[in-house]
Amino acid sequence: MEEFDTDFYSQYAIEEYLLGHGELDMCDIIDGQPVYIEFAEIHDILGWDNFVEGRISKRLVHLQAQYLSTIQTFVQPSSWASGLMRQLLLLTHQQWLYRNCTVHYKAEGRSLHQHEQILRKVTTLLHTDLPEPVTY
Repeated sequence: MEEFDTDFYSQYAIEEYLLGHGELDMCDIIDGQPVYIEFAEIHDILGWDNFVEGRISKRLVHLQAQYLSTIQTFVQPSSWASGLMRQLLLLTHQQWLYRNCTVHYKAEGRSLHQHEQILRKVTTLLHTDLPEPVTY
């Protein structure tokens, strides 16, 4: 987000919110910063699912527009917003791909979970002391 001239505090809030995996409210993250209160309230109404699907509030775009007007940049608020939405959708898609791979991936007729179970069993057996072979 730094490369797109994102306001430092907005960047901090968005990163913390994403790291919270939907367990944190934006109002808790902004910690009473007056300029961000309205954005946080609107954001919490929209919620986690909407956010990670790329739906962001106009208030966030407005805050970013105010910030962009104070620095030397070629970034426009609309291109910043579409870039953020694109990154959020990419994140969601990558998570879906990971889940799809771990749930449905099959190699040699077995899923990833089945391969992991076999590996654990083999590892356990390798670390088990075997009894001495009986000779006749």
